[in-house]
This record gives sequence, structure tokens and C-alpha cells, in this order.
Amino acid sequence: MKLVERVQDFLSEKSKEIASEFYSNIITRIEEWEESDKTIESPVEQLFYIEWQFRKFCDHDLLLELEPQYKDKLTGKYRLDFLFEFIQEAYLLNSGIGWDDVVMQVDTPKLGIEIDGYIWHERTKEQVQYHKERERFLVSNGWKLLRFTGIEVYKNPGKCVDEILEIADPIREKYHNKLYSLYKKNKEKTVA
Repeated sequence: MKLVERVQDFLSEKSKEIASEFYSNIITRIEEWEESDKTIESPVEQLFYIEWQFRKFCDHDLLLELEPQYKDKLTGKYRLDFLFEFIQEAYLLNSGIGWDDVVMQVDTPKLGIEIDGYIWHERTKEQVQYHKERERFLVSNGWKLLRFTGIEVYKNPGKCVDEILEIADPIREKYHNKLYSLYKKNKEKTVA
């Protein structure tokens, strides 16, 4: 099928609008992070995050979020490159009466994503030791870690995102099943 010139021009205009919206969304987030402690300085982490956001931009059903440079009491003094956010999706899927209570009763899976660039992680013996200690601490506090080398992300960020979604899907399904099961039990108690 051949498109006439006017149709090609119209398609080009619409494509530029979408690209411009995506670009401005990413730039806005990056600027917001620069004002906080969530700045993503690593270029491979930036590539990874842009790929993730592109997927979300193209697939509005993908409700999962990545939180960069995540730190809380369960990470101790350490920071994760990214937290794979299950809880936000759980809230967005259902906001019925009693749902918030259920979400607070079920432990949210703790899935961290690490992108290990050679410069930051394995250039010296001290770096290697620090990252091994860090990993042991996180795992002992219930974290599951998905690790990618910087070169993997640099060469193919899409493949890395695909792997994460494939690994996270059964974890998410198990989490949601726990939520819905508890929600049903609570609802039955309320009706009875």
C-alpha cells in the first residue's frame, strides 16, 4: 500500500507529537530527580530507565513502576539502583472499600534491580568487597535482586526489561492472589 504525500506528512506530524511528549515526560522526571536524592547518574541506568518508561508509554496497561535510587529501613545504609514497585499497581487495580487495609496487611514483594558497571562495582578489591557485603545484607533482609551488567544494558536495554517482566510476573501474580484472597475473606466477614 502506498501512502499519498499528504497522508505521509500527517503520519509524520503525529509521530513527532508522540515522540515529543515522551521526550518531555522523561526530561521532566530527570529534572525532578536532580532536585531530590533520586538522581540517576549512570548512563546505563539512564538507558535502562528510558527503555522502561518507553514500554509504559506504549503500553498503558503496564502499571508497574521503577523507583530509582531506592533506600529505606530494609535496605539499611545501602541504596538499590531501582525498586520494582508492586504496591502502586495493587492500589491502582482496586480501590474498593477495605482494599487499603488489605494492601497494608500483605508484605509487598521486595525486588531490586541492580545494574553493575565495571567502573562502579569491580574495578578495585574494595569495590568488590563492598558490593558483596551489600548484597548479603539485602538478601538477608528479604530482597530479591536482579542483576545486569552495564554492557548488557548498553547493548540491549529492551532485552533486560523483557527479562525483568518475565521474572516479576509470577511474583506479581502470587502477590495479587494473596491480596484478593484476603480481600474476599475480609469482605465475607463484613457481610456475615
